[in-house]
Amino acid sequence: MNITILGPGAIGCLYAYKLHQAGHRVSVWGRTPQDSVTIALDDASALDLPNRNIDLLTQSDLVIVTLKAWQVESALKPLLEHLSNDTILLFLHNGMGTVERLASSITHFPVLLGTSTHGALKLSNSRFSHTGLGQTFIGAGNDKGSCCSFIADVLNHAFNPAGWHDNIQTALWTKLVINCAINR
Repeated sequence: MNITILGPGAIGCLYAYKLHQAGHRVSVWGRTPQDSVTIALDDASALDLPNRNIDLLTQSDLVIVTLKAWQVESALKPLLEHLSNDTILLFLHNGMGTVERLASSITHFPVLLGTSTHGALKLSNSRFSHTGLGQTFIGAGNDKGSCCSFIADVLNHAFNPAGWHDNIQTALWTKLVINCAINR
């Protein structure tokens, strides 16, 4: 698949690296204007991924949003006009309410919501560490997204375990409660 990671921070780079290792064509879309981003995960070899490449963005089958919730709307809205109506949007970020605020802008896209309990740490500009093994759950964010359960298999192949959750809202609320308890 052609996959763009919007938000190449710790979690975004973790998913980018794993998806690239699984054979997908991965690019990132970050704030910095450089043409590529170098990612080294733990002790593995570094790889260079294209950054802010509009041609690759327009070819994306899947855009995975891994930004902070407050960054999502301003970062994603300008990119939507470059995406096909068939491009799947997977919101894999902490926080709630983002998709609802974007609803009128993303109604024609298949939308998936997700949650991950993997841990990642940015050690430097290019070096990251996978600090906690976890799992990823995704589910439909709209009717078009309900036809995209195969994305759980794509993620599972790259980053086991990942699975489809029929009631993703429950999983998202559960993670929010856990995060509130941990981060209080």
